[in-house]
Amino acid sequence: MSMSSPFDVLKPHAVLPVSSRQDETIDYPLDEAGEKEEVMKGISNKRVLILNTGGTMGMKPNERGALAPAPGYLTQQLYEMPELKTLNLPNFVVEEYDPLIDSSDMTNDDWLRIATDIEKNYYDYEGFVVVMGTDTMAYCASALSFMFENLGKTVVLTGSMIPFCVPYNDARRNMIVSLLVAANVDIPEVCIFFNQRLFRGNRSTKVSSTGLDAFHSPNYPPLAHLGVGLAVEETLIRPQPKGRFRVHTRMDAKVVVLRLAPGFDDEFILNALRNAPTQIPSAPDWSPVVCE
Repeated sequence: MSMSSPFDVLKPHAVLPVSSRQDETIDYPLDEAGEKEEVMKGISNKRVLILNTGGTMGMKPNERGALAPAPGYLTQQLYEMPELKTLNLPNFVVEEYDPLIDSSDMTNDDWLRIATDIEKNYYDYEGFVVVMGTDTMAYCASALSFMFENLGKTVVLTGSMIPFCVPYNDARRNMIVSLLVAANVDIPEVCIFFNQRLFRGNRSTKVSSTGLDAFHSPNYPPLAHLGVGLAVEETLIRPQPKGRFRVHTRMDAKVVVLRLAPGFDDEFILNALRNAPTQIPSAPDWSPVVCE
């Protein structure tokens, strides 16, 4: 006898007609702004919080024909998608950032906002999906993974190379699968889902600005592959933490990354350190480290 899977929803035989369920909007307590949240109520009793921070997924052409952020567009599309009204899809709430953020402009403060939003809602949802642009998605995923201590739920970062408004796009599948993973798969860490693979967030990197297979994990295997179903590499999944979830909020932006090549004169680095605007150790203390 074959066992059912949350990902059976991706198979044609498991998809229920939209008319076979009642679509309802239910009211939850007032949010901080004093407004009621709109929640898509589905058959599943699980809940996922979607943080829509911006990115290509929710863009539309502006008056000049260039893609630009479209406030409210992605949220509307998600609430109207028939695919999200089928068996095993979780209930979800969309929290849209205002203004929407271009990921190339993201700073530590934006990562902190995402982390604190998840912390505030941690015990109200089974999982979390963060929609954002792809340029700094890997950096955001890595930062969040170290900010979260004892994370016991799945946090999935996703986006798309082609926006929802284009008939042929990767946005729909990335969003649907991310929702399924966040609600139904026990992977207690920060992940990136893109194209057909689920990656450990702090092992991921963007490798293409034009292809749909835009993210890879060069030094660690994907946590899961999407095919007819989702094949999870169980031996790679971290165990559930034993401590209470907490978020580390102290970050220092005074960080520089230097790429060295053979023959590089370390005196240039030492001069830069001596003339840095902030207090640093004396040059003799740094010399052995630099010369290594």
